Amino acid sequence: MIYIAIFIILIFLSLLYIFLKSVDISKKMSRLSNAAISDAKNNHNYNLDMSERSLEFVNLILQKLHNQNTGDTQNQSMMYGAYIGMVMLKLYNDGVWLKNHPSIGRKTYPVKFSNEQYALPVMWAREHLSYGEDNNILYKFISFKHSHKD
Repeated sequence: MIYIAIFIILIFLSLLYIFLKSVDISKKMSRLSNAAISDAKNNHNYNLDMSERSLEFVNLILQKLHNQNTGDTQNQSMMYGAYIGMVMLKLYNDGVWLKNHPSIGRKTYPVKFSNEQYALPVMWAREHLSYGEDNNILYKFISFKHSHKD
């Protein structure tokens, strides 16, 4: 009987740990999204308002940054990827941030939705910054939107 109680306590503590880590990631991504909003306004003269339409501005900013080749791809992709993900979470209201994707790998910061579908906004931003217009985040967002089952 004591083993069962210990087992249940361990399961509970594991689930609590996972939940708290998820909250930490959500806070981090919220801060990064706010940084993208500030960067867009202060450095690119765009007002990002968390709307789906604002992703057009994000796309323009990412293309501009790609053309400038600033070399700060990691920070920029985290900021703007977080913003894209927050817009998606607002739009669908059923997803959570994760740090790692189960098959793609560590520190990919996917958004997992209730239908078990994943979006990879940080990777989308990184690919646009690295490879330019052929990796347009709007194409990926529209593709995701059409495949997302409500």
